[in-house]
Amino acid sequence: MKPFTYAGKTDAMRVAVVLAIVVLFLATMPTFLSIADTTLTFCLVIGLYVFGVVSVLLPLVQTWYRIEDGMLIYRSGLRWGRIPIDRIWRITRKKASFFTNNASRSYSGLRIQFQQGEVFIGPQEEEDFIADLLHSNPDIVVR
Repeated sequence: MKPFTYAGKTDAMRVAVVLAIVVLFLATMPTFLSIADTTLTFCLVIGLYVFGVVSVLLPLVQTWYRIEDGMLIYRSGLRWGRIPIDRIWRITRKKASFFTNNASRSYSGLRIQFQQGEVFIGPQEEEDFIADLLHSNPDIVVR
């Protein structure tokens, strides 16, 4: 089977929450910078803010899922992983909370359960994605 990359879908609500977090980060930055009494503290504050903003924004621009060589490969911001498709035993369509094991930028998607755990993903073409996984492992239960 030829490798195919699926784009992640995006919910407007999730984008709004992420942008609100970034605005809150930026609004509080002057306060923390004003109490930085040394250069080291100042650099740490700047570093923490840059890391926070990048880690929150990165999933909005870099989320994808790939099926290749018997593996489901996913990337969403700083979260990434590889799951052997023959270890996947169930796929459930569901809504996710903001704090689940989430490799998605959407609140609706697929809960992938495999022998070592589970991950929530949100491919744009869910049906095609599921069909490709079933092509590699017909024993997957889809709910």
